[in-house]
Amino acid sequence: MLPQFIELTSIIFIFAPLLAAYLTSGSPAQGTILVRQIVLEVALIGVFIGAVAMLGALNDVDSLGPATAILLLVVVYGFLIFGIISVIPASNSEIHSASLARRIIAVFLFLLTLGLAIVQGAGLPGYLYPEALVYVVSSMAVLGIVRRSMGKSDIVQTIVSRLPHIGLYGLFLSLIPVLGGITDPRSIGPALAFGYLSFLYAGITSVGYKLANPSIANEIKPIGWPFVCWTLVVLVTSGMLTLASLQLSTN
Repeated sequence: MLPQFIELTSIIFIFAPLLAAYLTSGSPAQGTILVRQIVLEVALIGVFIGAVAMLGALNDVDSLGPATAILLLVVVYGFLIFGIISVIPASNSEIHSASLARRIIAVFLFLLTLGLAIVQGAGLPGYLYPEALVYVVSSMAVLGIVRRSMGKSDIVQTIVSRLPHIGLYGLFLSLIPVLGGITDPRSIGPALAFGYLSFLYAGITSVGYKLANPSIANEIKPIGWPFVCWTLVVLVTSGMLTLASLQLSTN
């Protein structure tokens, strides 16, 4: 049974960004703080890479199983690491950015890991959705404009801290057209792609920025279990609606 819980792609996907967190921080203790900040986000990014792969493999039973396994194992690994990190006494030191070269390598390592996971998933074209990108970018712009109009100087911090919530809101929005077109599987595919990829783009931007500028983690709170639970609830709901739509279309 144990070999079923060992999947190389999932292991690399989780541990490579965490290695990048230690690389981009000023010390091992600071790296642990940054790992605590990003590990759940990395796990959820992996979940949605797997979810998009599943969405593209609905008509291919042979591909559906491996895609589902990657999705579930990323969650298992990510939650396990977060649980271990959580029992380590938190350091009171602030995170300081490492040298520019180390930060560039850390971001490159994260992007390389994403690229490998995407190639293993649905392939690059399956993860390109302009509407989702426009939604994420415009949401960031609106947040920045609102904060600037209020005379605040924490524009970047606000945007980075709200990126996961922007993704979750996009995921919620995708359920509306899914419910409206549940009898037509072809119509719910684009809606789910919008939601899944909105979450994915927002999460990648959030983690990528924290690796490029780790000191920002001193000013924002990491996502917690309530956020993760809401995300998984919406993801499971969308999956159940997809199965219901397929069932209705065959009747």
